[in-house]
Amino acid sequence: MPDDATRLRNAAQRAILAGTLPREQWVHLWGQPGDDTACAVCGEGLRPDQLTLGVQFTHDRPEASGALYVHLPCFVAWDQERQQLDPT
Repeated sequence: MPDDATRLRNAAQRAILAGTLPREQWVHLWGQPGDDTACAVCGEGLRPDQLTLGVQFTHDRPEASGALYVHLPCFVAWDQERQQLDPT
C-alpha cells in the first residue's frame, strides 16, 4: 500500500496529465487558513485549522479567480510532479 506522499504524488500526476492542474510555475504563493473548500490535488476539505496555500498562475483559470488552493503536502506533491513532467 502506498504511503501518503506517494498517494499524493500519484493524484497530482493524474491531475496534471488530465489538465486539471497546471504544469507551469506559479507567480504568487501565499498561506491562509482553510475555508472548507476542496483541495485542488487530493479533493479533501481545506479545514479552517489547517494551513492552506493559494497558488496564482500567469494565465486566467476559470476556477477560484485564477488561483488554486491546496494543503501544504499536496502542494509539495504537485510541485514535484510538475517539475518532473515538464522540467523547465
